[in-house]
Amino acid sequence: MDYLKGSNTRIYRLLDAERKAAENAISSSYPAVEWIDGHPIGNGDLGIMSLGSPEEFQFYLGKSNIWDDRTVAGNGSIYTPEPNSELIAIAKRGDGVEFNRINANSMVDYSSTNYPSPQSCGILSVKFSNPDYRKFTRILELDSGRDIVAWNTNTGTYKLSSWVHQDRNITEINITYEDSELNSLIISLGRMATDLYDPECSFKTGGFLGFTFTFPGGFEYSNVITVQPHESISIGENQFVLSKSPKCELRLLQTIVTSEEAQDTQKTAVDRLKAFLKEDQSRSIDVSTDYWRDFWSR
Repeated sequence: MDYLKGSNTRIYRLLDAERKAAENAISSSYPAVEWIDGHPIGNGDLGIMSLGSPEEFQFYLGKSNIWDDRTVAGNGSIYTPEPNSELIAIAKRGDGVEFNRINANSMVDYSSTNYPSPQSCGILSVKFSNPDYRKFTRILELDSGRDIVAWNTNTGTYKLSSWVHQDRNITEINITYEDSELNSLIISLGRMATDLYDPECSFKTGGFLGFTFTFPGGFEYSNVITVQPHESISIGENQFVLSKSPKCELRLLQTIVTSEEAQDTQKTAVDRLKAFLKEDQSRSIDVSTDYWRDFWSR
């Protein structure tokens, strides 16, 4: 039978696309240190990328409608507020050709010129008390949209699996390990990598930690995380701590809500995570997997 003719064509191509996506995962055997080494993942609105090693993994968080507007008219910048807003609108539409055309025509010197760019919306830090590792592996699974980091020590095995749910604006990170040498784990969230904890904008409510940041113009966003199960960890002012445990199975959830979406960003973010925790976990995984299968079939 000629599978490239007739009604079987689409089925053949769909299965072939899924097979190729599954067989061509992006992998490496070393920790991601520079931005160029990371695996950015997302759902078109919420995004995440991890860098680092067991000593400290840093997950950089982003959202499509949070921008760092660095352009001020009259400061010698090539941009005025009007074209700056135009560039942001073009980028949100996904018109890369037009965005690059304006940048090329403007001869941007990014080392000395103000420019509009996506704003990092926080850093999620995951630290292990034992930073040693062997057989380190990073894999970006194209058929599931998951970024997986795995490594061994002399006494145990570790795995971090992260992805962004396609039908919810929620990032999920699963942390698992078994190690005969007791290990500790610290999870914290902040706006800046150099100083994760800012007491002026950080908050803790129940089993949820986060921060709310307000730009000078009044636009704000809240970034919130929670870790399950609660009974296996302790919660400090700005971090979750798992102390000296030979085994770990944690589910970390994160979301961002802006003032464009809700008046009370903090409450809305917490309520979103609470509602998600009541859903069937396997269903949410299946939805994301089905999304990527459909994506590659196109």
